[in-house]
Amino acid sequence: MLIWLNLLIPILAIAVLAIFFRKKMAWWEYLLVFLVPLVAIGTCKYVSVIAQTNTSEQWNSYVTEAKYYEPWDEWVHQTCYRTVSCGKNCTSQVPYDCSHRVYHPAEWKVTDNIGRTYGINQSYYQYLTGLWCNQVFVDLNRNYYRQDGNMYKLSYTGDFEKLIPLSTKHTYVNKVRSSRSVFNFQEIHSDDVKKYGLYDYPKHGMFKGTEDLINYNPIYGWSDPNDSKKLQRYNGLLGNNKRVHMLILIFKNQPYEAGVMQEAYWKGGNKNEFILCIGLSGKRISWTKVISWTDVNELKVYVARKVKEMDTLSMPAVVDFMTGEVKQKFVKKDFKDFDYLAVEPSDRAVLIAFILTLVFTIGLAIFSIMNGISVDGESSTLKRRRY
Repeated sequence: MLIWLNLLIPILAIAVLAIFFRKKMAWWEYLLVFLVPLVAIGTCKYVSVIAQTNTSEQWNSYVTEAKYYEPWDEWVHQTCYRTVSCGKNCTSQVPYDCSHRVYHPAEWKVTDNIGRTYGINQSYYQYLTGLWCNQVFVDLNRNYYRQDGNMYKLSYTGDFEKLIPLSTKHTYVNKVRSSRSVFNFQEIHSDDVKKYGLYDYPKHGMFKGTEDLINYNPIYGWSDPNDSKKLQRYNGLLGNNKRVHMLILIFKNQPYEAGVMQEAYWKGGNKNEFILCIGLSGKRISWTKVISWTDVNELKVYVARKVKEMDTLSMPAVVDFMTGEVKQKFVKKDFKDFDYLAVEPSDRAVLIAFILTLVFTIGLAIFSIMNGISVDGESSTLKRRRY
């Protein structure tokens, strides 16, 4: 590993110190000259590998409950202490009543089917009130001061058309994306992106507590928002059980190579993704390709073949068919299977490690020579005092 070659610098420095400055060196100073650069190199390697392998994927769920908490207040009984003087060089702690009112403003929250809670705003709660039409009052029996505060609750009705999907970002280790030893995806240049109409990786959706709950579009190259919303809902329904994130990419008047290039551009995608690429010639399906890390290869082959056989693209039919197959057969890939892959530090990390190693080695070498500590570990000043 190239980054460890930087250890030659402190090793060479130790050899020079041992030959020319042996009488001025204590044994632990040699160790110091070696260990500090070693730690610096190891830190650069660790940070570089983490930066290269930490990848984000989308986890999907859907809203099951929405709650509105009314504003309320409470009286908090509290005793505080102040320091007072009781004479020269004397102080004492005197108690006093510092009870006070605490005000709690209104809150609006939603809970998903995994049990996670997110804050929303008032306008979105009102939207859900009109969508689900089943608000109920809940008396919280608070121990309030002057302003009582209770709760109103909404529940998902089970109607697919009224399902509210959520998408959150989660980080995992993806060695495949940065390993140069096994999975050597073709390098994709900007000219390739333009030539084949490749898509940049979608930004991960984050629930923001507004009407725009999901900040991602699962169907690229397609303009019908109803189809996109349908696939979002399916992602939400399958998210908890299958841990899957489905995407569809449309390539208009592009050869099959565009799908191959897209797979290389996204480095195979994330471990939980099932990506269907569709090549169109007019309205007719000319080719299909599935990008996914799932080990169930027959699922990828079957979905690609059956969608190709549809001949003319009907996006609602494609979404329904793909979701049905994924629901039955998809198995998320365990990326621990790739723990054996080696990830090399970046060239920048190697350069930074070289500079740090050089600076630390020179600095520590000068320190060891100039600090007056001799080979027996005692300072020359101490020796002079003894005589």
